[in-house]
Amino acid sequence: MATLGDINIQLDNIKDIINNSTLTASSTVGGVSDQGDLIGLAVGIAIAVTLLIGAIGTVFGFLWLIFSMVRRLKKEGR
Repeated sequence: MATLGDINIQLDNIKDIINNSTLTASSTVGGVSDQGDLIGLAVGIAIAVTLLIGAIGTVFGFLWLIFSMVRRLKKEGR
């Protein structure tokens, strides 16, 4: 028995799916790129803060060394 009728294929839905998937992929790549920028910024800030703390510690170390030398020289001078 033969079946009579038309077969109609709508390709617009497939086009929309492909466009949406490329948009999703583009958004995902952009988001990953933005996250990489934020991670780089966080690492840079962490390094800068660590170097700042190290510099402050070094200055206090030199001051402590100078004060201890002055105190020792005063003690020997008596």
